[in-house]
Amino acid sequence: MRHPSGSATSLVFGITSLLFCWLPPVGLPAVLGALIAARWATSRTPAEQTNGVALAARVCAGLGFLLGIGVALWWLLLIGLIQGVAMHHPAKPPPPPIPVLTW
Repeated sequence: MRHPSGSATSLVFGITSLLFCWLPPVGLPAVLGALIAARWATSRTPAEQTNGVALAARVCAGLGFLLGIGVALWWLLLIGLIQGVAMHHPAKPPPPPIPVLTW
């Protein structure tokens, strides 16, 4: 069975969104590309057929998006914890100056 054009492209974008969910500048455009290509491929599919490849791309893109949001929230939590610890532990005061001996 031949899949409509755009099906394989949408799946590549969907898998890329899963692989790069930890890197938002790559993962988010991959999610958008997968959803757009899957929509285009689905619109080119005859009504009596289903396009499983486009559906798989949508599922991968959704999971990539959710994982990307989870990673972003985890980083924000980690940064907040680091800042909280830094605020409760101020830096050491500088040592007192060494007295100068004069004769």
